[in-house]
Amino acid sequence: MLVAITVGLKLHVLTRLDTAVTDVFPRHRDPAFPWPAHAGFSLGQTWVFPAVSAVLTVILARRRRSWRPLLAVAAVWLAHSAVTGVMKVWAARQAPGSGQPDLRTAAWGDAMSYPSGHIANIMVFTAVIGALLTALTGQPHWHTRLLTVGIASSTICAASMIYLGYHWTTDAIAGFALGCLTRIGVALGLTTALASLRGPDDSAPALGKAPAVSCGESH
Repeated sequence: MLVAITVGLKLHVLTRLDTAVTDVFPRHRDPAFPWPAHAGFSLGQTWVFPAVSAVLTVILARRRRSWRPLLAVAAVWLAHSAVTGVMKVWAARQAPGSGQPDLRTAAWGDAMSYPSGHIANIMVFTAVIGALLTALTGQPHWHTRLLTVGIASSTICAASMIYLGYHWTTDAIAGFALGCLTRIGVALGLTTALASLRGPDDSAPALGKAPAVSCGESH
C-alpha cells in the first residue's frame, strides 16, 4: 500500500483526491470543534503511546532486573524514527497550508508531511505496549487489544489532522501503512526478545552490573 500511494503521488494521480478533501474542510470547520480535533491529533504525539511504552519498559526492566527491555525498546524507537525521518526527507512534501500537494517540493527546514509520523507512532507504539504487557502479564491477548486501540486511535488522529489542515489524506494513509509494516517487525522481534526474560534469574546482565566478559570472547 505504501509503495502504491507513493507511486500514485509521483504520477499525480492521488494529488487531486488530496486537494479535493483538503478544500472541503475549511468551509465546514466549526469554531467550537477545534479542541476535540486537537485532542484527537494529540494521540499521535510522543507523550501519549510512546510515553506509556517508556513507563512500561522501565517497569519490566526493574521487575526482570535486566537492561534488555530498555535496549530492545530503544532499538525499536530509533529504527522507527530513522525510517520515518528518511521517508519524510526523501518525499519532501509540504503541508496542506502550502497549497502544493506534490512530492519533492519542500525546501530543507520546511515541515515534511509525508508520511504522517503521528499515525505511524500510534501503530508502532501500540504494538510495543502490547509486547510489553504480554511480557509483564504472560497474556498474549494484549496484542489483539492494542491492535484495536491502534486502529481506533489512528482513525481518530487521521480525521482530526485532516480536518485541521495539518496533513493531506494520503499522508495519513501512508503513515498507517508504514506503521503497520513496522508493527509486524515489532510484534515478532520485540515479543520474541522480551519472551526470553523469565525473571530475576534471567541470564541477562542485571541493572547496575556489568556483564562478565573474558579476554578471549569476541563480539
